[in-house]
Amino acid sequence: MDLLKLFAAGMSAGAAAMDILSGKVPNRWSLSILLGGLVLRLVHGPALTPRTAAGILLPFLLLFPLFYLRMLGAGDIKLFCALGCLLDLKILPCMVCSFLIGGLYSLLILLLHKNLLQERLVYLQIYLRAVKIGIRPPSYRQDGPGHPENIPFAAAILGSILFYVGGVY
Repeated sequence: MDLLKLFAAGMSAGAAAMDILSGKVPNRWSLSILLGGLVLRLVHGPALTPRTAAGILLPFLLLFPLFYLRMLGAGDIKLFCALGCLLDLKILPCMVCSFLIGGLYSLLILLLHKNLLQERLVYLQIYLRAVKIGIRPPSYRQDGPGHPENIPFAAAILGSILFYVGGVY
């Protein structure tokens, strides 16, 4: 396993642990991943190639609408951007895989807590109606403890990184 993959896996595991424990991925953690990735890349050649720059910038450009609609946290986007330094354009399948993992996990939680139809789909309908009429909706995430549907998305990102390290994409 190369050093970039090992670093990505270790730092993603740290981010997932922080997200599970505190509900956030600190900015300095994402910055550490970005700077560490640039240093590792510098050791092996040019630190910032066009592919690496694209890997850093594309997550922001593609995911900002989800942040604006309050469906994805800024910490998750910054984590994707930092990991883009390590994965280059492989960040795109990483993002797709992360959303698949997160979606499956969310569905499982909703089914286990039996609040998919009664609560969450109604909330989704109200949320989408607000978006449709041009009102910036409230955060899709429910504040406070006791909301199992609030998943630590960094854990889904870690799952995707593990698929990457394992050679799935």
